[in-house]
Amino acid sequence: MPAFTDQLGRTITLDRPPSRIISLVPSQTELLYDLGANVVGITKFCVHPSAWFREKPRIGGTKNIHPDIIARLHPDLIISPRAIVRLVDGELFSWYGSRLLQAPAYFRQLMADCHADLHKKDEL
Repeated sequence: MPAFTDQLGRTITLDRPPSRIISLVPSQTELLYDLGANVVGITKFCVHPSAWFREKPRIGGTKNIHPDIIARLHPDLIISPRAIVRLVDGELFSWYGSRLLQAPAYFRQLMADCHADLHKKDEL
């Protein structure tokens, strides 16, 4: 898997396509849905798609996330806007470090690569 540089200038490297994603960005949640990604948690502002809003665990809002809920969901990738990380950076960085990606930097590239990998597995 390639490396990505997020909005904070950190390099994110994933050894495999993410299979348990938490999205803290409503627009990225919609994209993840369209790509068929396995999103295990969203914010209270991720209202589309409506089925996910009804079904997915909510980890709080953009300024009041619940790290305990995130921990219970065991994500291998968290898609976060820069503002959230600045509010809770100590907790999230210490818990998730290299698995926390500041969207939207290279997000579409990451998801396209993951989507391609998923299709390759389907073809095998």
